[in-house]
Amino acid sequence: MKIVDARLFQYRLPLAKPLVLKLNRIAAREGLVAQLTDSNGHIGWGEIAPLPGFSAETFDEARDSAICLLHNIRSRDLPDPAKLLKQGVGLLTDESVPSSVTCGIESAIICLEAHSRGVEPRYLLGPSAPDSVSVNGLLTGSKEEIIEFAQQMISGGYESLKLKVGSASVAREIDRVKSVRTIMPQHTKLRLDANRAWDIDMAVQFGKGVSDLDIEYIEEPLTDSQQLGRFYEQTGLVYALDESITAVSPEKLAPAKGLGAIILKPTILGGLAVTWRFARRAKELGMKPVVSSSFESSIGLVALANLAAAIAPTIACGLDTASWFADDLLSTAVRSIKGRLPLANYSINTMTIRKELLAEVPVE
Repeated sequence: MKIVDARLFQYRLPLAKPLVLKLNRIAAREGLVAQLTDSNGHIGWGEIAPLPGFSAETFDEARDSAICLLHNIRSRDLPDPAKLLKQGVGLLTDESVPSSVTCGIESAIICLEAHSRGVEPRYLLGPSAPDSVSVNGLLTGSKEEIIEFAQQMISGGYESLKLKVGSASVAREIDRVKSVRTIMPQHTKLRLDANRAWDIDMAVQFGKGVSDLDIEYIEEPLTDSQQLGRFYEQTGLVYALDESITAVSPEKLAPAKGLGAIILKPTILGGLAVTWRFARRAKELGMKPVVSSSFESSIGLVALANLAAAIAPTIACGLDTASWFADDLLSTAVRSIKGRLPLANYSINTMTIRKELLAEVPVE
């Protein structure tokens, strides 16, 4: 079956509140949506949304690359999903393709193939994939806001929470973690994310301060990732890699003392195929593969949730981010229910995309 049409659209969605990431303050999310159509009229959608401060490519670079790639894949045969997961968009082009573009085009191809077969994308990737995935609730803000949000999430059925740390003094951060852990049921998991905030001395001080609080893991506690082994030896706190894994290939991912999880953000990591290989390697090494968002709209979140259901169905993923948006590209925005994303509510056959929010970008 051939791809007979390939289109590109641009969006700009306001956020419910500004998103502060590193040195970037984002009030609106910009991105692109690829639409592929096959010879039988089936359609597949994929989101291309580089994240400022984290993605290597700019929005303009992603748009230019997507235009070129979509122009070149018109009239091409639809790739087999199994081959796509092994080779990625390398099946379609010899050119270097930015990570966010790879992610969006691969998502569109998987969506199109699933639509043509009359199944959901997750069943192409994993025949026994469940119809919902667990998510971790994201905690940010002041101590009072964090406690309030945590209480709401716990009463709402969340079994995993993630707290951002590293923006205040070590003493204040320890206090915030203790305050949250105190109100959490013992079975509820607490994850921390430091975004490389500390040097080794500060990180060790923090780790020792929370070592008895039953932390599942802490993401990227150190500015210098070479010191992570030393951090674990001195604190006993399991850590996870996020930004650091972009520097290695899935095949080069190696076991390390204290490394318990890897955070998989396909938009930044290099797409679905690379993420698939990272997840497989992580499971071989006894690590948790945690599929996470880069603040995509609901179109991107549905694709990532389908991926998570196929490769890590029992691990809470980092996809509970749609509530940051004041508006959304789907008529029914993705929302968790009792700490889970109900994928059955977001079937590719029933999703309605609000095309009035999309501006077409010529693909010539």
